[in-house]
Amino acid sequence: MQLTDNQYVGLIIDTQILEAASSHLTGTVKDSLNKSFYDVVLKKNNLDKSSFEKAIDNLSANPERAKKIYTIVGDSLQKRIDTVNDLK
Repeated sequence: MQLTDNQYVGLIIDTQILEAASSHLTGTVKDSLNKSFYDVVLKKNNLDKSSFEKAIDNLSANPERAKKIYTIVGDSLQKRIDTVNDLK
C-alpha cells in the first residue's frame, strides 16, 4: 500500500506519541495497551496490520522520501512540544 506523504506523517506522529505514552510501562500492561493503541491508530488511518507493515516497508525502501517525511514529523512534534512549553 502506498501512502501519501501527509498520510505517512500523520501515521508516524501517531505511533511516536503512542510509543512515548507507553514507554514507562512494562510487561503485559504495556503489551495490552500498545495493541489497543495500535488498533486505534490503524483504524484512524484506514489500515490493517498487513497494510501498515507494507507501507512502512515501502517507505524504508525510499530513503530520500523517508528523510523528507521524518523531517516533517520532527518539525511537527517539536512545534507541539514548544506549544506545551509555552503554556507553562
